[in-house]
Amino acid sequence: MAKPQNPHPLLPALTLIFFSPFIAEVLSGATRLSFNFALVPEMMVWGCGVLLAREFVRSRNLAWINLLLLGIALSLAEEIIIQQTSIAPLPWLGSAKIYGRALGVNWLYLLFMLGYESVWVVLAPVHLTELLFPASAATPWLRRRGRFITALLFALGSSMAWFAWTKRARTVVFHAAPYHPPLLALFIGFTTIALLIALALTRPFPPPAPTPSSAPRPLVLALLTLTFGLPWYAVISLVFIQTPTLHHLPF
Repeated sequence: MAKPQNPHPLLPALTLIFFSPFIAEVLSGATRLSFNFALVPEMMVWGCGVLLAREFVRSRNLAWINLLLLGIALSLAEEIIIQQTSIAPLPWLGSAKIYGRALGVNWLYLLFMLGYESVWVVLAPVHLTELLFPASAATPWLRRRGRFITALLFALGSSMAWFAWTKRARTVVFHAAPYHPPLLALFIGFTTIALLIALALTRPFPPPAPTPSSAPRPLVLALLTLTFGLPWYAVISLVFIQTPTLHHLPF
Protein backbone atom coordinates (compact mmCIF):
# COMPACT_ATOMS: atom_id res chain seq x y z
CA MET A 1 0.00 0.00 0.00
CA ALA A 2 1.43 3.36 -1.06
CA LYS A 3 2.10 5.92 1.62
CA PRO A 4 0.18 9.21 1.39
CA GLN A 5 2.17 11.96 -0.25
CA ASN A 6 3.13 15.03 1.75
CA PRO A 7 1.14 18.01 0.42
CA HIS A 8 2.48 21.53 0.25
CA PRO A 9 2.27 22.84 3.85
CA LEU A 10 0.14 25.80 2.75
CA LEU A 11 -2.62 23.51 1.48
CA PRO A 12 -3.65 22.03 4.87
CA ALA A 13 -3.06 25.43 6.52
CA LEU A 14 -5.40 27.22 4.11
CA THR A 15 -7.90 24.37 4.43
CA LEU A 16 -7.97 24.79 8.20
CA ILE A 17 -8.36 28.58 7.88
CA PHE A 18 -11.47 27.96 5.75
CA PHE A 19 -12.87 25.02 7.70
CA SER A 20 -12.88 26.77 11.07
CA PRO A 21 -15.46 29.52 10.32
CA PHE A 22 -17.29 27.40 7.75
CA ILE A 23 -18.03 24.59 10.22
CA ALA A 24 -18.79 26.82 13.21
CA GLU A 25 -20.54 29.72 11.49
CA VAL A 26 -21.95 28.67 8.10
CA LEU A 27 -23.02 25.07 8.81
CA SER A 28 -24.61 26.15 12.10
CA GLY A 29 -26.57 28.92 10.37
CA ALA A 30 -24.95 31.68 12.44
CA THR A 31 -23.56 33.23 9.24
CA ARG A 32 -25.90 33.06 6.25
CA LEU A 33 -24.55 32.47 2.77
CA SER A 34 -26.02 35.83 1.74
CA PHE A 35 -23.53 37.37 4.21
CA ASN A 36 -20.55 35.51 2.75
CA PHE A 37 -18.47 38.69 2.99
CA ALA A 38 -18.41 38.07 6.76
CA LEU A 39 -16.29 34.97 6.12
CA VAL A 40 -13.25 37.16 5.41
CA PRO A 41 -12.85 38.57 8.95
CA GLU A 42 -14.05 35.25 10.38
CA MET A 43 -11.27 33.40 8.56
CA MET A 44 -8.79 36.01 9.79
CA VAL A 45 -9.93 35.67 13.41
CA TRP A 46 -11.10 32.07 13.77
CA GLY A 47 -9.06 30.50 10.99
CA CYS A 48 -5.74 32.21 11.73
CA GLY A 49 -6.26 31.87 15.49
CA VAL A 50 -6.89 28.14 15.23
CA LEU A 51 -3.96 27.69 12.85
CA LEU A 52 -1.62 29.39 15.32
CA ALA A 53 -2.93 27.23 18.17
CA ARG A 54 -2.47 24.08 16.13
CA GLU A 55 1.06 25.08 15.11
CA PHE A 56 2.16 25.68 18.71
CA VAL A 57 0.70 22.34 19.82
CA ARG A 58 2.19 20.29 16.98
CA SER A 59 5.62 21.97 17.14
CA ARG A 60 5.85 21.03 20.84
CA ASN A 61 4.32 17.56 20.38
CA LEU A 62 1.57 18.36 22.88
CA ALA A 63 -1.76 16.61 23.46
CA TRP A 64 -5.31 17.46 22.41
CA ILE A 65 -6.10 18.87 25.85
CA ASN A 66 -3.43 21.52 25.22
CA LEU A 67 -5.21 22.45 22.02
CA LEU A 68 -8.50 22.59 23.94
CA LEU A 69 -6.98 25.05 26.43
CA LEU A 70 -5.83 27.24 23.56
CA GLY A 71 -9.31 26.96 22.07
CA ILE A 72 -10.87 28.21 25.31
CA ALA A 73 -8.37 31.08 25.32
CA LEU A 74 -9.36 31.96 21.75
CA SER A 75 -13.04 31.82 22.70
CA LEU A 76 -12.43 34.15 25.66
CA ALA A 77 -10.61 36.56 23.36
CA GLU A 78 -13.66 36.65 21.08
CA GLU A 79 -16.23 36.90 23.86
CA ILE A 80 -14.50 39.43 26.14
CA ILE A 81 -11.89 41.33 24.11
CA ILE A 82 -12.86 41.34 20.42
CA GLN A 83 -16.66 41.36 20.14
CA GLN A 84 -17.36 41.54 23.89
CA THR A 85 -20.65 39.66 23.46
CA SER A 86 -20.34 37.92 26.81
CA ILE A 87 -19.87 41.10 28.83
CA ALA A 88 -21.98 43.66 26.93
CA PRO A 89 -25.79 43.60 27.30
CA LEU A 90 -27.11 41.39 24.50
CA PRO A 91 -28.52 43.81 21.89
CA TRP A 92 -31.08 41.46 20.31
CA LEU A 93 -33.11 41.42 23.55
CA GLY A 94 -33.60 45.17 23.49
CA SER A 95 -34.61 46.50 26.88
CA ALA A 96 -35.67 43.07 28.19
CA LYS A 97 -33.91 41.66 31.22
CA ILE A 98 -31.12 39.28 30.27
CA TYR A 99 -31.49 35.88 31.89
CA GLY A 100 -28.27 34.80 33.60
CA ARG A 101 -26.53 38.19 33.60
CA ALA A 102 -24.72 39.14 36.81
CA LEU A 103 -21.66 41.26 37.68
CA GLY A 104 -21.51 42.52 34.11
CA VAL A 105 -21.22 39.04 32.54
CA ASN A 106 -23.74 37.05 30.46
CA TRP A 107 -22.89 33.80 32.21
CA LEU A 108 -25.12 31.40 30.28
CA TYR A 109 -24.08 32.89 26.96
CA LEU A 110 -20.41 32.73 27.96
CA LEU A 111 -20.76 29.12 29.16
CA PHE A 112 -22.34 28.02 25.90
CA MET A 113 -19.86 29.87 23.71
CA LEU A 114 -16.80 28.55 25.55
CA GLY A 115 -17.95 25.00 24.85
CA TYR A 116 -19.25 25.63 21.34
CA GLU A 117 -16.34 27.67 20.04
CA SER A 118 -13.57 25.57 21.57
CA VAL A 119 -15.05 22.43 19.96
CA TRP A 120 -16.55 23.56 16.65
CA VAL A 121 -14.13 26.39 15.91
CA VAL A 122 -10.97 24.64 17.10
CA LEU A 123 -11.04 20.89 17.77
CA ALA A 124 -13.37 19.70 15.01
CA PRO A 125 -11.77 21.70 12.14
CA VAL A 126 -8.24 20.70 13.22
CA HIS A 127 -9.18 17.02 13.45
CA LEU A 128 -11.00 17.07 10.10
CA THR A 129 -8.12 18.83 8.35
CA GLU A 130 -5.58 16.39 9.75
CA LEU A 131 -7.75 13.49 8.59
CA LEU A 132 -7.73 14.96 5.08
CA PHE A 133 -3.94 15.35 5.17
CA PRO A 134 -2.70 12.35 7.21
CA ALA A 135 0.88 12.54 5.92
CA SER A 136 1.42 15.88 7.69
CA ALA A 137 -1.06 15.48 10.54
CA ALA A 138 1.60 15.34 13.25
CA THR A 139 3.93 18.03 11.91
CA PRO A 140 3.78 21.85 11.81
CA TRP A 141 2.63 23.46 8.57
CA LEU A 142 4.20 26.89 8.94
CA ARG A 143 7.68 28.26 9.40
CA ARG A 144 8.53 31.29 11.54
CA ARG A 145 7.64 33.77 8.79
CA GLY A 146 4.34 32.02 8.14
CA ARG A 147 3.44 32.18 11.82
CA PHE A 148 4.32 35.87 11.93
CA ILE A 149 2.11 36.61 8.91
CA THR A 150 -0.70 34.53 10.42
CA ALA A 151 -0.43 36.47 13.67
CA LEU A 152 -0.61 39.77 11.78
CA LEU A 153 -3.72 38.60 9.91
CA PHE A 154 -5.28 37.52 13.21
CA ALA A 155 -4.62 40.94 14.75
CA LEU A 156 -6.00 42.74 11.69
CA GLY A 157 -9.07 40.50 11.55
CA SER A 158 -9.69 41.01 15.27
CA SER A 159 -9.65 44.79 14.77
CA MET A 160 -12.07 44.49 11.84
CA ALA A 161 -14.41 42.22 13.80
CA TRP A 162 -14.29 44.52 16.85
CA PHE A 163 -15.20 47.58 14.80
CA ALA A 164 -17.85 45.81 12.69
CA TRP A 165 -19.70 44.49 15.75
CA THR A 166 -19.20 47.02 18.52
CA LYS A 167 -19.29 50.20 16.38
CA ARG A 168 -21.60 49.21 13.52
CA ALA A 169 -23.80 46.14 14.04
CA ARG A 170 -24.54 46.80 17.71
CA THR A 171 -25.51 50.45 17.31
CA VAL A 172 -26.74 50.65 13.69
CA VAL A 173 -28.42 47.25 13.18
CA PHE A 174 -29.71 46.57 16.70
CA HIS A 175 -30.01 50.25 17.74
CA ALA A 176 -28.38 49.43 21.08
CA ALA A 177 -26.56 51.93 23.23
CA PRO A 178 -22.77 52.01 22.81
CA TYR A 179 -21.01 49.76 25.28
CA HIS A 180 -17.75 50.65 26.99
CA PRO A 181 -16.28 47.62 28.80
CA PRO A 182 -14.92 48.19 32.31
CA LEU A 183 -11.16 48.11 32.56
CA LEU A 184 -11.44 45.42 35.25
CA ALA A 185 -13.33 43.12 32.86
CA LEU A 186 -10.68 43.58 30.17
CA PHE A 187 -7.90 43.01 32.70
CA ILE A 188 -9.48 39.79 33.94
CA GLY A 189 -10.04 38.68 30.36
CA PHE A 190 -6.45 39.31 29.26
CA THR A 191 -5.08 37.71 32.43
CA THR A 192 -7.19 34.56 32.04
CA ILE A 193 -6.23 34.24 28.38
CA ALA A 194 -2.53 34.60 29.23
CA LEU A 195 -2.79 31.98 31.98
CA LEU A 196 -4.55 29.51 29.66
CA ILE A 197 -1.92 30.00 26.96
CA ALA A 198 0.90 29.58 29.46
CA LEU A 199 -0.69 26.41 30.85
CA ALA A 200 -1.30 24.99 27.39
CA LEU A 201 2.25 25.60 26.17
CA THR A 202 4.13 24.55 29.31
CA ARG A 203 2.05 21.70 30.78
CA PRO A 204 2.73 18.39 28.94
CA PHE A 205 -0.57 16.58 29.42
CA PRO A 206 -0.44 12.85 28.64
CA PRO A 207 -1.84 11.85 25.24
CA PRO A 208 -5.15 9.97 25.18
CA ALA A 209 -5.24 6.19 24.98
CA PRO A 210 -5.22 4.72 21.46
CA THR A 211 -8.69 4.57 19.93
CA PRO A 212 -10.06 1.46 18.23
CA SER A 213 -9.60 1.30 14.48
CA SER A 214 -13.30 0.68 13.80
CA ALA A 215 -15.74 3.60 13.83
CA PRO A 216 -18.72 3.53 16.23
CA ARG A 217 -22.10 2.52 14.88
CA PRO A 218 -24.03 5.46 13.38
CA LEU A 219 -27.06 4.87 15.60
CA VAL A 220 -24.95 4.80 18.76
CA LEU A 221 -23.11 7.94 17.68
CA ALA A 222 -26.40 9.71 16.91
CA LEU A 223 -27.88 8.80 20.31
CA LEU A 224 -24.77 9.94 22.16
CA THR A 225 -24.74 13.21 20.23
CA LEU A 226 -28.40 13.81 21.03
CA THR A 227 -27.95 12.91 24.70
CA PHE A 228 -25.03 15.27 25.29
CA GLY A 229 -25.78 17.94 22.69
CA LEU A 230 -29.45 18.72 23.27
CA PRO A 231 -29.11 19.77 26.94
CA TRP A 232 -26.14 21.95 25.96
CA TYR A 233 -28.22 23.76 23.36
CA ALA A 234 -30.94 24.24 25.98
CA VAL A 235 -28.50 26.57 27.74
CA ILE A 236 -28.40 28.95 24.77
CA SER A 237 -32.20 28.88 24.45
CA LEU A 238 -32.37 30.55 27.86
CA VAL A 239 -30.37 33.45 26.43
CA PHE A 240 -32.54 34.05 23.37
CA ILE A 241 -35.90 33.79 25.17
CA GLN A 242 -36.88 36.99 26.95
CA THR A 243 -38.81 35.28 29.77
CA PRO A 244 -37.47 31.71 29.87
CA THR A 245 -39.46 29.01 31.62
CA LEU A 246 -39.06 25.26 31.62
CA HIS A 247 -41.78 24.64 29.03
CA HIS A 248 -39.79 26.72 26.52
CA LEU A 249 -36.81 24.37 26.63
CA PRO A 250 -36.38 22.07 23.61
CA PHE A 251 -36.65 18.79 25.56
